[in-house]
Order: sequence, then structure tokens, then C-alpha cells
Amino acid sequence: METKVFTNLDRKENAKLFLDIIRARKITELVHFSNRKNLTEILEFGLLGRASLEERKISYKFTDPVRSDNKRNGICLSVSKKNDWFLRKCIQRYPDECWIEFAIDPEIILYKKCWFFFRNAAGSEFSDIDDNITPEYFEGMFSNEIRYTSGYGPRIFNREGRESFETTEPQAEIIIDGDIGKEFFISVNRI
Repeated sequence: METKVFTNLDRKENAKLFLDIIRARKITELVHFSNRKNLTEILEFGLLGRASLEERKISYKFTDPVRSDNKRNGICLSVSKKNDWFLRKCIQRYPDECWIEFAIDPEIILYKKCWFFFRNAAGSEFSDIDDNITPEYFEGMFSNEIRYTSGYGPRIFNREGRESFETTEPQAEIIIDGDIGKEFFISVNRI
């Protein structure tokens, strides 16, 4: 089993702030889903970024072959529950496939470089942003109101009806830079 270590001094200095947010919001898991055909490799190697997959020459079924978020080696996680909108899109795109869901320890954000997005990371306003790695950006995923304009027009989301552990915008995501070791897995379930 791999040892959890801080990747740099900034992450260590911010660890208490990240942990305070996790605890105050009662976040018990981050969620990733994948094609079931990837399960054997994931259980053996963990969730791997594309660079690791290519380096190890592992064949993989991608859920998002385009990666419009410009984080090609990143692994996308939702907070507390899966991104149902994106799952429906995957099911429409690949109707004959089966899907699995991974619950990930939220404390992974203490140990790995990650980016925090108040909505889907493929949004054009994020294309050149690389500083959204702080506790303030993490807390921003839970803002009282989120407004933006997308290809679907103006969008407005608020906290009404949401639990403290749910992001304001359902497609908000955290992207982990690189691999997620199996030591961070809480559970694996069929969808």
C-alpha cells in the first residue's frame, strides 16, 4: 500500500483549511465513474491519468475522449454524488456499456494537486486558469449563488434544497492531477 504524503509545502500549509471545509460540509466522499470494462485495471493499478495509461500501455475505455478541460492527465471527481448529467450523456453515447462508481476519500485533496471548478471544468472561462487550487476555490464550489452563461444560455444556481455537502452547481468538479492510488478508494459499485 502506498503512503499518503503531501506533494508540496503549499498543500501542507493549506491542509488544515481543506480539512476544515470537508468536515464543516460533512463531505464523506468524492465520486468518479468509469466504464465497467476498465474495472480490472483500476482495481490493480488505481485510477490512472492518461500519461500513466500511455506509459504502461494500458488499453482503456474513456468516458470523455475530448477532454475540453485541458487537464489531459487529470481525473475528474464530483463532490458527494456522481455527475448525473454527464453519466446520462455517456449512456446515450455508449448505450451498450455498463458503468461503475468509485467513492474516493475526500482527504485526497490534502495530498494531491487538484483544481476546483464551480461548474463543469470544460467551461471556456477556465481554459487558461491554473491557480484555482486553493481552499477558497474549493469553498467557492458551495457559493450561495452561481451565475454564468453557457452554450445553453444564462444559468443560475443557488443553495436552495441542497445539503451542505452538495455543490451549488451539480456539474461542479475537482480534477486531481495524475493518478489516484487504491488507498484512497472507499468503495466500488455498479451503477
